[in-house]
Amino acid sequence: MLNSINASTIQRVAVVPVGMNNYNYNASVSSKSGKAPISLESIKPFMTNISTIESEDGFVRFFGIANGLTEKNSNIVSRMEEGQSVVMIGQNRVLSVARLSKVVESPDLSRMTWGDPRYRYILMLKDFRVLDIDAREVTELIYGNAQVIRNLRLLNEENSMKLLEFLDY
Repeated sequence: MLNSINASTIQRVAVVPVGMNNYNYNASVSSKSGKAPISLESIKPFMTNISTIESEDGFVRFFGIANGLTEKNSNIVSRMEEGQSVVMIGQNRVLSVARLSKVVESPDLSRMTWGDPRYRYILMLKDFRVLDIDAREVTELIYGNAQVIRNLRLLNEENSMKLLEFLDY
């Protein structure tokens, strides 16, 4: 189900809030923490089919969806697609953009990485790029107002194109 991402549908941007203190983001995505990217070898015990995970010289970046047990988040994650752009927002900043390599479900990897199994839907990322943009600029562009996005969402095709053009990604 979650492990087979449908790459044949239209690519929509996923906007992922990273939480109040960016802890999970810093632990496994951002290089600011000194922890990421993480060795593919170190996550091997938690993955059933590690050979399908794309890595950069044996290292990966990944993010666990907070509140992954909610029906809404589960539904959004199930519609995410390989190659889809993922924009991460935290503390009113657009922090990064990447491409989705794969979605995996692993409460054990979540527990090992963040000390909590609730982040079981894990986005494996590639083509990672650090950004530092006021998130209100993005919401103004997409929605016509400066309200910051606080929930996981998939943008429609039109807004996805606007955002990707704005980010030059």
